[in-house]
Amino acid sequence: MKVMILLASMLLAASTITVGQAKGTTHEWAGVWEITDPSKPGGMVTLADDSGSLQGTITFNVKDRDTGKRIAIEVRSLVNPHIEGDAVVFQVRGILKPHLQGETDTDTAADTELAKMKLEPAGAGKASMVCANCGNTAPIAMAKEQ
Repeated sequence: MKVMILLASMLLAASTITVGQAKGTTHEWAGVWEITDPSKPGGMVTLADDSGSLQGTITFNVKDRDTGKRIAIEVRSLVNPHIEGDAVVFQVRGILKPHLQGETDTDTAADTELAKMKLEPAGAGKASMVCANCGNTAPIAMAKEQ
């Protein structure tokens, strides 16, 4: 009986260690993640875990479509950033603008609408950012600043 209890305890400990390694931590994600995708205007996600929970901002470079020159920088606070599995999930307020994608009715997207974002690991010091409700958008390649 003692052997069975010992074996069960060892299996439980091993499964806890395995599960713990598969999940990301706030410390692993803390830092500056830059957009490296050359087809995107650029920007970054800055994450901090100063209070034991994630906080941060996302910065978008806005470029003129005709000239390619940067014409603005938009900074937004992350809403409810948290770890889900090995990814960071958060929302961003005020970036869903269908009128910038060729739609004519600017009233369809209020500035308070939340974009649902996910930052997933893609190798050492690399990540991929996706927006679940931004339409047909490809994942954006990112790299952590050293």
